[in-house]
Amino acid sequence: SPQTLHDVYLPPFKAGLDAGACTVMSAFEDLNGVPATGNRYLLTEVLRHQFGFKGFVVSDAGAVHELIPHGYADGEKDAALKGFSAGCDMLMSGDLYNDNLPALLEEGKITLEMVDASVLSILTMKYMVGLMDEPLVDEDGEDCFFCEEHMRAAYEAGVACPVLLENNGILPLSADVGTVALVGPLATEDEHSRGHVLGSWGCLADSRMTVTIPAALRRALGDGVTLLNAKGCPMKGEGDPTLLAEAVEAAGKADVVVAVVGECSDDAGEAASHADLHLQACQRELIEALLATGKPVVLLVSSGRPMVLTEFKDRVAALMMAWQLGSSWGDCIADLLTGKVSPSGHLTTTLPVSEGQL
Repeated sequence: SPQTLHDVYLPPFKAGLDAGACTVMSAFEDLNGVPATGNRYLLTEVLRHQFGFKGFVVSDAGAVHELIPHGYADGEKDAALKGFSAGCDMLMSGDLYNDNLPALLEEGKITLEMVDASVLSILTMKYMVGLMDEPLVDEDGEDCFFCEEHMRAAYEAGVACPVLLENNGILPLSADVGTVALVGPLATEDEHSRGHVLGSWGCLADSRMTVTIPAALRRALGDGVTLLNAKGCPMKGEGDPTLLAEAVEAAGKADVVVAVVGECSDDAGEAASHADLHLQACQRELIEALLATGKPVVLLVSSGRPMVLTEFKDRVAALMMAWQLGSSWGDCIADLLTGKVSPSGHLTTTLPVSEGQL
């Protein structure tokens, strides 16, 4: 409703603008039947007139084109007209504006003043951020990917995120722990394990550069601790009896078991809603088998959303939401497990007891 929109949803956006945000992205979804990207009330009347916004609006990826499947625009030309007229200045991707605005201008459906206003807001921002001082791309810029400075930034961002939900005192792991069994489909050196912890946009990363937990934990624990590593189960699908037996055997020889489970990278993010928020059945089977050994289990869950962990939270020695931490994943987890860094993340949403409460 208009009252809820203005009382609840718009104030955080206004606060962001007041704090200095210079650009706004239009969303995919609709408001009362009108897609946000074609919604003049939102993008012009509220954003520019009421809030006094002077920057530019960029569409979310193909949001202007998606006015067509929304049923709001009749073809690409009409989508370009409705998106631009609503107040969407720039396309994040695609050529709808390049292909259609000249004809719309010639037909009088948009004015030169409208074009000038959008162009001015975009050019102003380009000057403000220095793009016009150095307009050419540095062709050697990719040489700095994964440099020490970048990996340090990835580490600092990642290590601040995990949330320690339960701990009976077993964490941090001490240097005299003896033997640690590190098990789980996300606790290995393989490419899939490296990739899933990069999250839903991991397709644009280089999973080969991901620091793994086994490598980092060996460094963190030192030579005095024996580290046993076993996969235990696949990420999805049927469990593997051989993998499960290897994990149970490792757990039986260990003083502490660290189990790393969770979601695949494409299970979270856009267009990845789930009705079932439990861990995969094969992963739950692995956890049950580890608990049955009687050894203390530290459970780490890597996911892009809250999970239903009710069946395990009071049975494990420690429970940490590890999320999807990126390229420095292993170093972040190792330092949190060994106490070099104290877990400082806080939940932004409640982990549900079951899906039924949502």
